[in-house]
Amino acid sequence: MNLQHTSHLLNRIETECKPICELLTVAPFASGVENCVFKAATMEWGEVVIRVPWEMDPTFKSGLEKEYLLTNHCGKHSIPVPRIYHFQNDEALPFMIQEFVNGTHKEVSFKEMGKLTYQLHTMTELPDMKIDFHQSLSQRIVERILKVEKTLNQRFPLPNSFELQTILNSYPAKSCLLHMDIRPENLIFQQSKIKAIFDWTNAMIGDPVLELMRIKDYGFLNEDFISGYPNFESEIERVPNIVKWLYQFDTSVMLTHLFIDELQDFQQGESARRRMTGLYEKIRNGL
Repeated sequence: MNLQHTSHLLNRIETECKPICELLTVAPFASGVENCVFKAATMEWGEVVIRVPWEMDPTFKSGLEKEYLLTNHCGKHSIPVPRIYHFQNDEALPFMIQEFVNGTHKEVSFKEMGKLTYQLHTMTELPDMKIDFHQSLSQRIVERILKVEKTLNQRFPLPNSFELQTILNSYPAKSCLLHMDIRPENLIFQQSKIKAIFDWTNAMIGDPVLELMRIKDYGFLNEDFISGYPNFESEIERVPNIVKWLYQFDTSVMLTHLFIDELQDFQQGESARRRMTGLYEKIRNGL
């Protein structure tokens, strides 16, 4: 956490909140890739969190807009999300004030994670996020593997993005809302029940198996998770193996680059690299 930058954002938040609410206390609470998060006590709403983008550029601003859109949408469809009290979509300083949900991300119930994931995947009304997810996925696989090749000084030849897209389109995909980062750190538990899910940065519209393969690569697709996700086996079986491998490969490539190149966590990076190379061999043999 950049203390000088955090202090600057804190001062600006205190100024911007004066006409909106009375801040009794406010202090840094968490630091994400896109947002700085403050915890505050207000006269009007009690304890809240305030999310502010680190950088005032269109990318980070659109990330906060996405968080606002999807939190509102999910709240209307019985997905447990923190209530939004105020959203300021301002060029100079966009920020969002949300309910502080008391709990922990450590009382993990994988069955509850499975239930929540299924609830998300079976939501009947989708938010307005039109995108060709297979086109997007094939392009980012190609872009990410180039970065990993540079990091590892090793080649992993693949078909081009158009050919990968053709492979991904080889079955009738479903369309549902995918969170794409379902893990304990983005969930708040109370007595092993999920009280809130947040951080919709990676969310997209796509096939549910894409998210299930990401959760598998995270290491959370265990028997308890599956017991909370009805019809799991039939859901997985309707997707061709090579597509499932590419879905998981997208995550393992991302994690390999993240842990080795950005976080320099070589233990987790090596684990991700082994998964990635194993999947790569399956994909090459399956082409």
